[in-house]
Amino acid sequence: MSSTLTEKARAWRAPRSRYQSSPREAPLLQNLQAWASTETVINRPNGRELALKQSNHVFALRCGIMVRLVSLRQEHIYAGMIEGLPTRKRNDAKVQRIVNAALDSDGRGAFLIRPTQTPLETVGDYPFGEPAALPVISCVGLFHSNRHARDRTKDCSDLTIIWFQDDFAFPPSEEIQRQISAVNWNSLARDREL
Repeated sequence: MSSTLTEKARAWRAPRSRYQSSPREAPLLQNLQAWASTETVINRPNGRELALKQSNHVFALRCGIMVRLVSLRQEHIYAGMIEGLPTRKRNDAKVQRIVNAALDSDGRGAFLIRPTQTPLETVGDYPFGEPAALPVISCVGLFHSNRHARDRTKDCSDLTIIWFQDDFAFPPSEEIQRQISAVNWNSLARDREL
């Protein structure tokens, strides 16, 4: 890779967060920056090389593992609501449906970053429960690590993480990023073989 392309890749991958790392997290961030500046070269059958940049959606977890987001599904949670107000009870049921939908074939679930419900003010009593709103976008992300979580005979591990945010797109808020980095990967992730 040419030096100008390398510089561009590093600038593109530089952490955009205003979050200041602690001295304990600094080595993890340095490793992350080094990993993010690499690229994979694939030799194609026609003799040409294809250079693939690593994903810029890489998280250095506090436990020392680096994970990357490999898929993200986002939905507006109130899109089908025709009338009325969301209530705490309806919101709890909606969150549970999202968590249940994330169950994989062997029944292993997802890690939920519990959303905060904001009370909604109404004139008078609302007859259907306590009005409250969630952040309107649900995010179901599949994260992958190139190392095992618990079983040393396996090659890699992955974990589905669910969170809620106010807008579509990436990246999540700094608070959600902190909560993702605090995930106990070794106890929650599922080990896999390549």
